[in-house]
Amino acid sequence: MENLEKLLSLIEKKHLNDIDQKLLHNLLENDTSLNDFYKTYQKLGRAFTTSKHLTADELADYILVKDKLEPSNILNLQNIFQLEEHLHHCSKCSNELE
Repeated sequence: MENLEKLLSLIEKKHLNDIDQKLLHNLLENDTSLNDFYKTYQKLGRAFTTSKHLTADELADYILVKDKLEPSNILNLQNIFQLEEHLHHCSKCSNELE
């Protein structure tokens, strides 16, 4: 159970530093059930990020933020990592962005 708690705490982080990445690698390498759980979690995350397409306002705010300008909706600034993740996995939205 302790390893699962460690994995969950790593999953909750937006970005992993080198130490966290090494810990994640070791956890997954040494425990097949944790590895399976993590793979399933990632698949569900990808499915979730691609299940709803971004609105025109979200795309516009994404461009504003990337150009170091203030977005029209401050929530989109707070969700910039989720918007980037969605664009990374969703060809429809990334094509629309271009």
